Amino acid sequence: MNCWINPPKPKPLLAYGPRYHELILNPSWVLEPKLNGQRCLTWLTEQGVRSFTRTGSRLLRLTQALRGMKWPETLVLDGEYYEGKYHVFDLYRAGGNLDTRYRQLAHVVGQFSADYPIQIMPRWEKIGAYERSLDAGYEGIVLKSRAHLYNMPPFNQKDPLWRKVKP
Repeated sequence: MNCWINPPKPKPLLAYGPRYHELILNPSWVLEPKLNGQRCLTWLTEQGVRSFTRTGSRLLRLTQALRGMKWPETLVLDGEYYEGKYHVFDLYRAGGNLDTRYRQLAHVVGQFSADYPIQIMPRWEKIGAYERSLDAGYEGIVLKSRAHLYNMPPFNQKDPLWRKVKP
């Protein structure tokens, strides 16, 4: 039986804010742009795509935009809906470290990015990335540990292995 017919409303990981300078040059951490969009989790059910914000509200615009996409029902995409596009950066409950999940995510999203408003979040070189992200209109950067396992934290708890940096 499909466990996603009436799924619980999962909560995505939240990034922890302070003390990032020592991580910028550490090769065991990766860097992504920080968008100022709607954080959401998206999954596939027998009825189609379902998207919910981190507070549990349905995100119908995204659900409609991704109608027709097919991917393994066990995968839950984690990303930001920003300027009419779903910027996906992780897989919720997929197992494996960040690099393993990112490769799996690139395979899934790569099949659809030409036909749907979805793309994988880029990873950036670390030197000067914070300044470049602000110059490009992003909200800042997010540093993530490569060893990170996506575990669901207690409600509204921030994960110290994801660090957001913004002005």
